[in-house]
Amino acid sequence: MHGCIGLHFWLRLSPSYGRVRPFLLGAAVLIPFAALAGVMMQARNAHRRSHGGGHSRTLEKEMRPPPPEVQGQLLAWRGDAQLLF
Repeated sequence: MHGCIGLHFWLRLSPSYGRVRPFLLGAAVLIPFAALAGVMMQARNAHRRSHGGGHSRTLEKEMRPPPPEVQGQLLAWRGDAQLLF
């Protein structure tokens, strides 16, 4: 949105901007809408694939949390990384 406002105030000084302004407005509205529609379609597709058959049970078995001693080491590393940052 900020970029569109900046482009509008920059291009409004151009004599040909008045002719292309409706098309640029349409692009500024349709491009984010199309991107959101694509994300929603892929989310539906991923949800459909993950809840079909026994695929989710296989993923649950593969994605178990690490043992407690490994979790402790990961938390220590995270603390070190935060201090370093």
